[in-house]
Amino acid sequence: MIDTTHDALDQLLKGQAQNLSQIMRRNILTCGPSMTVSEAANQMVTTRCSSIVVLDRGRPEGIWTEHDALLVNPDDIAALDQPVGDVMSKPVRTINQSVTIEAATLRFRDEGLRHYVVVDDKDQLVGVVSQSDVVRQQDVRHFLSMRSVSTAVRRPTLILQASSSLSQAAVRLHNHGTDCAVVIFGDGRRGIVTERDLLKAVASRRGGLKVADVSTSPIISVPQSVSVLEARETMERKGIRHLGVTDGEGTPIGLLSYADILASVEFSIMRYVEDMLAERSRALNQTQNRLRGALDELNRTNEELEEFVHAVVHGFKRPLDGMAECLEHPDSQALACARDQFGTLTAMLNGISQFAQLGHAPNSLQPIDLAALASQVAKEETQALQDLQAKVDLSQALPRIKGDPVQIKQLFQVIVNNALRFRVPERAPLIQITAERQTNRWIVSIADNGRGLDPSQSERLFRLFQTEGEEVGAGIGLALARRIVERHGGRIWLESQPGQGTVVRFTLSDGEAQSAAVSSS
Repeated sequence: MIDTTHDALDQLLKGQAQNLSQIMRRNILTCGPSMTVSEAANQMVTTRCSSIVVLDRGRPEGIWTEHDALLVNPDDIAALDQPVGDVMSKPVRTINQSVTIEAATLRFRDEGLRHYVVVDDKDQLVGVVSQSDVVRQQDVRHFLSMRSVSTAVRRPTLILQASSSLSQAAVRLHNHGTDCAVVIFGDGRRGIVTERDLLKAVASRRGGLKVADVSTSPIISVPQSVSVLEARETMERKGIRHLGVTDGEGTPIGLLSYADILASVEFSIMRYVEDMLAERSRALNQTQNRLRGALDELNRTNEELEEFVHAVVHGFKRPLDGMAECLEHPDSQALACARDQFGTLTAMLNGISQFAQLGHAPNSLQPIDLAALASQVAKEETQALQDLQAKVDLSQALPRIKGDPVQIKQLFQVIVNNALRFRVPERAPLIQITAERQTNRWIVSIADNGRGLDPSQSERLFRLFQTEGEEVGAGIGLALARRIVERHGGRIWLESQPGQGTVVRFTLSDGEAQSAAVSSS
């Protein structure tokens, strides 16, 4: 299995895969358990392979890697001649070729391994996969370009003296958990020694070697400010697996390996996935909230529809029964009575049409001067006001709001007409229109000195076809008024006592708050 890490990372930058069968290495380096450690090391060096699979009667029994070679003393001939089966990592960790890349990535992370032996459904050896192979399906150039080298150096750099023995160096590399170290020479020069260098020493069977004999000098370095992608491209261009990192003044601060780059990729991808999952979670919550809102709106609409149907059936029954009763004795008086009932029925039909249209017609939002609008409503009712000696008091200032002029005018007309209709015959009607500021809303009040009503009946009168007492009428006005106010994001209510008049209050928003309220209705 030819497994140079820079090749793996190169494929990481370019390739894509769905499961291990598409990324595993099929040209596997194998040996029997009786092969000596030095012979196994020699084969790995010759084939530039980082691991060798140990087979017993054709079945994988273990695996021996460059990292395992750190446990072999190159000065001990007995250690070099021992069977690789005695020092291999076992039992061999296998993984099925059908496992997805994502699942394999989690296994590498959770089990802390660098290699898996890949098997088919019959547990037959079909390949080997390394930690670096499993991310080849991703194009990670973006992630690498966004991180500087300084963030990818994972641990303090191991420092070795050039005069140290290779056996000492191997122990320190193994204990430090790293695959390379900086070498300090007696003349102040700096070099580098890697796991691959120690593997070559094991394969050569030359005893008494020092770190200086296998290390490389000088160290090829890059400033810590360059991106991880630039560092990786330098390593590929130079044909090396490790790179020195310097600070702004050129002082060495660490070593960067392909393993560090892969860890950097994993970190960046994990952060990206976490951010993406967080965003998906936020979007899901927003969608759920919208769905809940839509469901609530649907339930509310169904309730309104049931209430509407019930109101129409029972509302129409009153004028129709009245018409039938009038026609039981066909004379001029009965015909006049029937005409009145028919007029009520016609008014109800017209009211239903207006009520239904309000539920579908979009609001035409415009700035509205409530003082001018109220004056216009009063002017249009001039004849009725004169006949009843009524007065509309507009002495207090009224605000400018943003709303649908046609609907707001209709709202004022309904309330003013009700005030004239439910007057006390003994006194001239007085209608006062005022407004009070409350945060970003206006509370508009239209008060009259009419006969008033039982406050327990106030909520009922906002439903369709509801009239006060035995009053004859369509019973549409206040239901229409409530729909107009609610479509403008406000609410409407009555304050009244019998004989003390009635105050109709409703809220209207202004400016941007108004726009937002209407758009969400």
